[in-house]
Amino acid sequence: MRQAVSLKGWLVGLVILLATGGLAFTALAMRTEANMTFASGQKLSGPFADYWKGNGGVARFGQPLTGVYTTSDGYAAQIFERAAFVYDRGVLEYPVGWAAMSARCTEPAFERTAQANGSGNRYFPTTGHNLSGAFLDYWNAHNGLATYGYPLSEQFTEKLGDSNSYTVQYFERARFELQGTGVQLGLLGSELLASQGGAAAFANLPTPASYQAQGQTQQQQNGIGHAPDYSWVVGRVNKDTWNGTGPAPMRPSFPPSVVSGSSLLPAPVPESQPTPLPNGVIVGHAEHSDVSPPLRDIKPRPPIPECSPQAGYTFVPTGPGWDPTNLKDGEYVRLTGHLAAPGEVQSMGDQGRVYVVDKVEIVK
Repeated sequence: MRQAVSLKGWLVGLVILLATGGLAFTALAMRTEANMTFASGQKLSGPFADYWKGNGGVARFGQPLTGVYTTSDGYAAQIFERAAFVYDRGVLEYPVGWAAMSARCTEPAFERTAQANGSGNRYFPTTGHNLSGAFLDYWNAHNGLATYGYPLSEQFTEKLGDSNSYTVQYFERARFELQGTGVQLGLLGSELLASQGGAAAFANLPTPASYQAQGQTQQQQNGIGHAPDYSWVVGRVNKDTWNGTGPAPMRPSFPPSVVSGSSLLPAPVPESQPTPLPNGVIVGHAEHSDVSPPLRDIKPRPPIPECSPQAGYTFVPTGPGWDPTNLKDGEYVRLTGHLAAPGEVQSMGDQGRVYVVDKVEIVK
């Protein structure tokens, strides 16, 4: 699941960086006076502590397993037993469910399916999965779509870390486990950390001086981020260009992407092949130093599998309302639209989930 992020070369791309909550856009210092220390030995403070305490605490997120560190794309992040946080002008929950299923998307339980029969079933065309029984009751009781997101699998039996088998179901930000007659939340953050080298790989990372917050704007009606059902997204337009240093330049594949998250990997990360850049645009390597090489000199970038964690926060905008030509770097915009249903639009490539835009508004 580990993906390298390149910071080298030439990139011209339009990306909207999103985050949830948090409307103060000036940098926030890492405040230490409210630190909480846990049995894991890690501390919790600042906006992450506020979000953790205000949205379920240890019951929902578990204890912190790392300190706050800087990701390879420049954001403050922290991993918990059941979740991971990224700060992008507010606290954003990393899609740990997408990360957990990334190597398993061809398994039958994760493949899209038809609506099941039964009056106690709810079907989600957005991801093609059913939800019923105790899992549906738990999802409804805890503000399901806003809290856990859409289901990414059907219910199925899985052997977990304690070597016992349980009925489970994966969601964008959680795994539900039926233990006895009750529903428990799986340790997806712990599993994510293990897949990225374990606690040792994050043990000595420097703490960022502040929670990154670029730009200034007025408070916005919906904040920075997206609606639980993706009916709107609000974010920042970002265009990066080559600074003239480093090896042979790169250029993005078409079309541009919309990013609502982070790679979550700590900086620095070694690079071995064309990979997603910090703003989610996929690039290929040029064979010579021309800053605008012909396409024949660009190696194809690797695709983003539909079920990869990056697909959980990378979107390809299209539709009647999408026109990026007049958008400027650093502007905040609000997109209204929806995630494309299977077959709704022509294939846009393998750079993320297709988002059909009805309207673009510049937020002053």
